[in-house]
Amino acid sequence: MSSLLRSAPPTDPQAEVLRRFVEAARRAQIVTIVNRAQTEEELGELVTAELCEAFDAEVAFVLAEADGQPYVVGSYGLSPYEVECLLDGEVADAAVKADAPFVGRTLRGVVGVARLYDQPLDEAEAALLGAVAASIGHALERLRLAGERDRLYRDAEERGNAARVIGSIADGVLLVDDVGIVRLWNPAAESITGLAPELVLGRRLQEAIPGWSTIAGSVVVLNDSASSGGHATVVPLDIDGRELWLSIQGVDFADGTVYAFRDLTAAHRLEQLKADFIATVSHELRTPLAAVHGAAKTLQREEIVPGGEVFNRLLVVIAEQSDRLTAIVNNILLASRVDSTDLEVASESVDVVALAADVLAAARAVVDDRLTLELITPPELTPVAGDREKVRQVMTNLVANAAKYSPAGGRIEVELTRGDGELQIVVRDEGLGISADEQSLIFEKFYRADANMTRGVSGSGLGLYISRELVIVMGGTISVQSELGKGSTFVVTLPIGAEAPPA
Repeated sequence: MSSLLRSAPPTDPQAEVLRRFVEAARRAQIVTIVNRAQTEEELGELVTAELCEAFDAEVAFVLAEADGQPYVVGSYGLSPYEVECLLDGEVADAAVKADAPFVGRTLRGVVGVARLYDQPLDEAEAALLGAVAASIGHALERLRLAGERDRLYRDAEERGNAARVIGSIADGVLLVDDVGIVRLWNPAAESITGLAPELVLGRRLQEAIPGWSTIAGSVVVLNDSASSGGHATVVPLDIDGRELWLSIQGVDFADGTVYAFRDLTAAHRLEQLKADFIATVSHELRTPLAAVHGAAKTLQREEIVPGGEVFNRLLVVIAEQSDRLTAIVNNILLASRVDSTDLEVASESVDVVALAADVLAAARAVVDDRLTLELITPPELTPVAGDREKVRQVMTNLVANAAKYSPAGGRIEVELTRGDGELQIVVRDEGLGISADEQSLIFEKFYRADANMTRGVSGSGLGLYISRELVIVMGGTISVQSELGKGSTFVVTLPIGAEAPPA
């Protein structure tokens, strides 16, 4: 503390009590103002004005230093130039000047007042100024700590919000630091890849994600998240025997790289199935078209006698192959219809026993002689209310599928049972069977079983898809149980109305 101080003149006891009472009131008022301030700017503005009032001074200021840099907390009675002089340590000449330093844990500073007339501060005033300086120092510490607390809270809140956003988005998010260690692996990334966080976090990227080293050179990594020049890279990634097709894009930042990826496996499989479907249907159409074309060209030859044996046989070929063409085209058209919302469900009296018998009779006319088709039904099964043509289509598709995948012959059974408000149709065969990993896929559009397992059985891949969609439209369910080499059992359950008399 430095000031132009002289010893206070002797006073009488009553005046001394009054003086101390006034000083205490001033101190309490200043401390109240100091504690009321919510910001450093507010503290500097209020306390310097009050200091001038309390000490009957014309100039007051509060200087502080934080991180080695001095700054003005507040000033009163000084021009901007004089404030700059304070920061340079060149306090203007004054008749009376008093400085009270304060030192805190993270900052230090000084509180000063100046009178522009010849009346120095006495010892009591100097002590009051020192106490005020200590209070201001504590207040600045409090405000600094409160600001740091608020900043930490905001940072924590922002991190929490970012974590919630990253945890809720459907895209996988992967963050790698500048040395290649995985630091973030969100729930979507775990769901897409099947890799748990404990297997990925804290490990090098190439070690944590199998196959990453093979695709790393293909992944587009931008230098700026706002850049629009790059496109996501679609790459195959083999993880524990599962082939995933991922769309990946990365962005570099100061501390590493963040990758975002989404699963395109289903879309890629659908595109592949579409391509296979086009190739398959082209092949399926080419065979009957070639037969029809060949038979028609033969009929044009002069030696073919109308009504003769060869003539009639060629007509049979044309009729059979035309039926085959019609069936293929109808399946394609029906597949497009079940995708739309205009498919209606009729409610009429359906004799399901007679309907199943018709389906089996039609199948017997075209299947291999080594196949035996049998209908199993209880004698009390009466007509039900339902959609006859949709039920017929489902039965026809399932029986045709069973015959197609029984190239060595065997037995095909169609069993009808009726429960509480539902009709169950079971189609069993003793054919090739379906592998466990394909049983969840055979009802998908365009899907065809592995040719190595089906011994080259042809088909468009639409029959089971159409059957599933028709069953769903009718409010029922369809499922399959199968084992390779031991045949398959398809179970259709349909809701039905009350018993209806025959039409």
